[in-house]
Amino acid sequence: MAEQLFMMYDENMIDDEELLLLLEENKHSNLHIGLPYWKYEIFSLEDMRDNECEIEMRFKKNDIYNLASSLKLPEVYRCYNGLVVDSVEALCVCLKRFAYPCRYADLVLRFGRPVPQLCMNTNIVVDDLYERYSHLFQDLDQPWLSPENLQLYATAIHNKGAALDNCWGFVDGTVRPICRPKRN
Repeated sequence: MAEQLFMMYDENMIDDEELLLLLEENKHSNLHIGLPYWKYEIFSLEDMRDNECEIEMRFKKNDIYNLASSLKLPEVYRCYNGLVVDSVEALCVCLKRFAYPCRYADLVLRFGRPVPQLCMNTNIVVDDLYERYSHLFQDLDQPWLSPENLQLYATAIHNKGAALDNCWGFVDGTVRPICRPKRN
């Protein structure tokens, strides 16, 4: 559509103001629809190098498999529309999406899937994890939050340069270099 509008503009059929108005009116709100996901290979964790995994997902390749196992992910996820995704791939989509702010369109190149599938994939994994593990975050009465552990956390944070010696967490979710990640 934009191509035709520019042709009309070049032939003086519409003026500057009309061109801008028509471009705005015909702007596609889903720019990702034009992404040629079919030109990219479907994701395979085995094809990635360890350093790529660590940079893109903040976990080494073997750690991703261990994480999937520890989280007791199902072998595959089935989305409401019938899409079936391997659980390791589904986890990797989430890890890459949450490792650093990125749009679903940014994931197309790595995963070779259209944006709606990547979105459904992320939602089904997050919903599954929330359903099974949300109780661990809804209550601060957890064994790993014992006074001894909290002091251990506070000491580690203080030893890394924090001014306070009794701070064990950050309300805003700020990442501090006391553990992974080392960058970003």
